[in-house]
Amino acid sequence: MADFQLANAKDNNNRIAGAATEELEQAEFVRVNEDEELVPADVSEGVEGQAAGACGTPVIDPDDAKYGTTDFMQNQLREQNIVLAGEGGRAGGFRNNMMLEDQDGNCELTPGMPVYLAQGSENGYDIDAYPVTQYPDEDLEPGDVRQIVGYAEDCNSFVLDVQFTDEVVEE
Repeated sequence: MADFQLANAKDNNNRIAGAATEELEQAEFVRVNEDEELVPADVSEGVEGQAAGACGTPVIDPDDAKYGTTDFMQNQLREQNIVLAGEGGRAGGFRNNMMLEDQDGNCELTPGMPVYLAQGSENGYDIDAYPVTQYPDEDLEPGDVRQIVGYAEDCNSFVLDVQFTDEVVEE
């Protein structure tokens, strides 16, 4: 499975933000819900669940013992720009002009082609790759939303360019 991370910020990246209420991974596709919370994009909800961007900072559960629950440890996490869920803080993300790079080298993108949000479950994780595809006619089912989230830079990276859409795959 590919492991995309934010590689570098480019000029003019549009940002999104919402209340940090649940755990999120860096580069995970997210949306802002009706309560102004940054939550995972849920492509099973159709156009209402499509991505608004990619999470810029990890959001972790402050009560998770692996991070330490002492004030000292939590202050250390904050200093590393890690947001703690449920503390009234905000998490941020990016809509465009951010490079996402596969840390595992398992991705096989075709440079110059659009990259679409893969679908089939929350964030597309039931697909055997990072939740993106370049072949929506093969990888998406009828009724799925066809949402461009970027353009391939090379075989292991793409430039984020989230585009909102109402386009649904036909039968």
